[in-house]
Amino acid sequence: MGIKEAVTQAMRMGGVIYRPQNTDGGKIINAIKPTNSYDCCQALCSDLNGHRGSIRWNPTADDLMAEDWEVTERWEDGD
Repeated sequence: MGIKEAVTQAMRMGGVIYRPQNTDGGKIINAIKPTNSYDCCQALCSDLNGHRGSIRWNPTADDLMAEDWEVTERWEDGD
């Protein structure tokens, strides 16, 4: 699905959005937590060693145009 539909659904259910196999500079972006707060949209990620964390998300044009967004209620290891 497109990002607009994915964000709408995630906000309604308190979930997160993700794209399969999304990476950013050695970090694996597991999910994006969309918010309307000053915290911005948070990228829930892990590095290649499995360390988990949160960074602010700067989408690429490909991210914004992609049609492979998915929604889940929570972020689990391996998502």
